[in-house]
Order: sequence, then structure tokens, then C-alpha cells
Amino acid sequence: MSVFRKKRENGTFSENWYYKFVVNGKRYKGSTFKNDKQEALEFEEDIKRKIRALYDDRPVVSEKEKQRNLLNFREKITAEIQGDSIPLENAWEIFKRDAPAKLRKIPNEKGWAAKEGYWIDFLYFLEKTHLDCKTIREVTPAMAEEYISLVKTSGKVKKDINCNGKVYQSTASKLSSSSINKYIIHLKQIFRILSPVAGLLENPFDGIQKALTRTKKREVFEIEELEKIDAHLKSLKQKPLIFKSDKFNFLINEALFIIGINTGMRRGNICLLKWREVNFNKRAIIKEASKSEATVFIPISKVLHDFLKEKEQIKKDQYVVPELADLYLKNDDGVSYRFKKMLKELGIESLKAHDGRSRRTSSKDIHALRHTFCYLHGIQGTDLVTLQSMVGHLDKKMTEAYMMHQTEELKRDAIEKFSMKGFTAVFQSPLDRRKKLLIQKIENSQSESLIEKAESLFQIQTGLELKNNGDSPSFRIR
Repeated sequence: MSVFRKKRENGTFSENWYYKFVVNGKRYKGSTFKNDKQEALEFEEDIKRKIRALYDDRPVVSEKEKQRNLLNFREKITAEIQGDSIPLENAWEIFKRDAPAKLRKIPNEKGWAAKEGYWIDFLYFLEKTHLDCKTIREVTPAMAEEYISLVKTSGKVKKDINCNGKVYQSTASKLSSSSINKYIIHLKQIFRILSPVAGLLENPFDGIQKALTRTKKREVFEIEELEKIDAHLKSLKQKPLIFKSDKFNFLINEALFIIGINTGMRRGNICLLKWREVNFNKRAIIKEASKSEATVFIPISKVLHDFLKEKEQIKKDQYVVPELADLYLKNDDGVSYRFKKMLKELGIESLKAHDGRSRRTSSKDIHALRHTFCYLHGIQGTDLVTLQSMVGHLDKKMTEAYMMHQTEELKRDAIEKFSMKGFTAVFQSPLDRRKKLLIQKIENSQSESLIEKAESLFQIQTGLELKNNGDSPSFRIR
């Protein structure tokens, strides 16, 4: 194909032109390092000619030797254009320096640490299996494929885990599909951003296929479970807690539960809720969702209002619950740990086992409060657009997925009603069909006189007066 420009994540196109073609059944692609199209076309033709010559002029050799010659050729012409590549040991610092200008959203401290973790694991793999690989440009697609194959079959390569100054060995032998895809996504991103500086002709992770993922299904909390949690927290609040750790755990769990079930916010948004985002005059929380970056407007319920007013009396800094924010910023796993520990104490199962995996996953946790918020609003009859604006989903399909719990409940209710009617009652009698047809005609009628005649006839036959009851059931989330 002809040369082309790459479309960036922000919608703009790359300055340099790229090539992509096939010679002898092998695909070649990379940057021409030219911002003029005609010069890029000439560059592409020159590479094609040299590669064809390499195939045509050489005697028959093994496939392994042929690939080695092609790699040496690629490195030679690239070095002539771009100079020496980046040493692997310097790659991370250069990536961290250049990445902010090229990323749509700059990672927080936790995000940078996660990216560095994937990079360190890949470097460890190269050091163990490819000692001759010293620069970014020497990393081949075959190396990337070999590494991801290992990750898919046996988990991370570097099994050492540093925690509080102690080193542990990871026992995880299999990662989830979403975890595997994070390795692919982050490493591909690192090579993409380093590409111009390192003089890469191709990104070695470009051809790596992501693992098939299944949506992690979190269950909603049953009404009985919500009442059990609520009663447990109220009882703790009413009695004096002797130990400092018990007081701290109560403070964390009370905030997570009350804010979570009344707002449907994500864990990070709950923990880092700030006073400037709480508007008592409008009786609402107005903030930017951390994941979608959409501005959400969430009305404050009475229970949440009382909780916030109580916290306002002991206001310390910008965060509504400073202790929760501090714990989340220092050790976010500690937040989840305390909530799951409370669920376990109350006999609420929060983990689910999976075939082929030693590690169980959360089915009921802090994020399940978000699902439950959507579920309760679905039962209440809140329309999809309103719910979407409160939970901050940019795609209504995402909100529909959260409300699937409500759909499942309606299906179950429909089956129960069906089974209780009996088979004969399922089929309508001729008289039922005529009555249904008549009702439809009245509903579609635009004639007031005709409706009055029907109403008069109904009063004569039954002696009853039609009443219009506009009341509808409501469900109030505490």
C-alpha cells in the first residue's frame, strides 16, 4: 500500500509518513522519518528494492539465517538515518519524560507505578532469555510474542513481590484476560511513544492479539444485606469503641457505605470526595467522574445530607473524610480490605471462584454498591438518561449493563407469575380478546364524545365511577 500518516488518539495525524508493504509473504511496516509525502514514497521504494535484492541475490539459506540477515539490514539502514537507538536501561526515564505531551490523560502516581511494573517485568524477561538485546530497536516482534505467551500461560515473569521491605514469591500461575491485556496495552504504548526517539521502524507489540475478555460480573447487594450492613454500622456508632483500629475501620466503612449507596460513585470518587464538590444550597454533589471525566450532578438524599452535615462539624481539610482519602492515597488496597472484612464478619459472601484460576475475584465489594445504586433506581423506575447523568457514563450501553440486574429481576418475576397462573390461564378466551381489542380502540380514540359514551355505559352497567389515580410507586434509596 502507499505511504500513510498515523491517526493519534487526540484525532490529529502524525507529522511523519509511514510505510506498509509485503515482500515474499512477509509484512514490513514502519516510519519513513519523512514529513514530505514524495520523499516518503521514495524512501519506501528504496527499502522495497533493497529487501527484494536481499532475497533475490542470496543463495538458498535457512529461514533462521534469512531472518537474522533481514534484521541486521533493518538495523543498519535505520542506524544510518536515526543514529544509535536508546539503551533498554534508559528507556523508562525517556518514556516518562516524553509521555505527558503525547497522552490524553497524564497518569497519577499509582498509574506511573503500574506502567513501570509492566516495563520492569518485560526487561527481566529480556535479561533472562535475550542477553544480546541491549537497545529498544533490537526488540523484535518475536520477542514480544514470546513474552506475552509466557504472561498468558504462567503469569508475570518476575515473581518477586516487594512489600514493606520483605520479598515474597508470587504464586499466581494464571492471570485474568483483563490483566493480560494491560501488559499488552502498556508495553505497546511505551514503544509507540519511544518510537521517534529510538528510531523504530515498527512497534514490536503491534501484532499482539489481546486476550478475549468477559465482563466481570459483580452481584448487587440484596435488600436484606443492605439492611444488615446499615444495622451493623448503626450499632457500632451507638456503642463506644475501645480500640483505635476498630474506630478507624468503622469510620472507613461508614463513609464507603453511606456515600457509595447514595451516590453510585466509584471507589476513588468516594474516597477523594472534596467539600468544594458538595453544594448544600443545591443539595447536590457536583463533580467530575475520575474515569469518564464527565461532570455529574447527584442529588443528596436525606441520609447522605445528615452524614455530610455531621462531617462538616469536624471539617479538617479539603476532603469530606480525610482519613479515608489519606488511606486511599497511601494504600488503596487497604480501603477494599476493610470493606470486605466487614462483609465477611456479617456473613455476606464477597468472593467468587473461577475454573482454571487459583485466585477468586470480587463479586460483592465497594464497586458493587454502584451496581446496586443503578439496580435500585431501575426498580424505582428512574429513566435511563437520568441515571446515566448521575453515574457519569458516556455510553448509555454501559448504564444498561449496570441495570441488567433489574432486567434479570423482572424476567424472574415474569416467570413466577407465568407458572402461578396455570397453563389454561395463559391462553386468552375469545371474550378476553374482544375486551382487549375494545380497550385498545378507546386508548387510540381522539373523540371526547365517544369516550364519554363509553364511560356513561360503564357507569350504567356497573354503578361505579371511573377515577383517575395518578399515584405511582416510588422507592427511596437511603
